[in-house]
Amino acid sequence: MLVYIKAAINGSDPVFVFLDLVELVNQTAECITSRLVRSLKDAGFPEEYLLKNWVSFVSDGASVRLGKKSGVASRLRAKYPAIFPWHRMNHQKM
Repeated sequence: MLVYIKAAINGSDPVFVFLDLVELVNQTAECITSRLVRSLKDAGFPEEYLLKNWVSFVSDGASVRLGKKSGVASRLRAKYPAIFPWHRMNHQKM
C-alpha cells in the first residue's frame, strides 16, 4: 500500500508527499486500517495529533476501503471522527 500525505505548511499551497510503502499481510479492512495507522505513527504522527488534524482519507472505490459498514473509511471514522472519506475522481465512472 502506498501512503501519501497532503499538507500545507505556513499557509502555502498544499503538496502531496510520499510517506511510506507498506507491505500488507492480507487485504482485509482490519489489516489495511491497522497498517495505515501504524505507518503514520511510525512516521512521527502521535495519536493526539491524528485525532485533531487527520481530516481526509482518499482511496479508490473498492468496498474493502470505502465500504459503509466495515471498510477502512468506516473504521477510521469510528476512531478519528473528523475524517472525510473521499473516492478518488480518476477511479470514478462517469
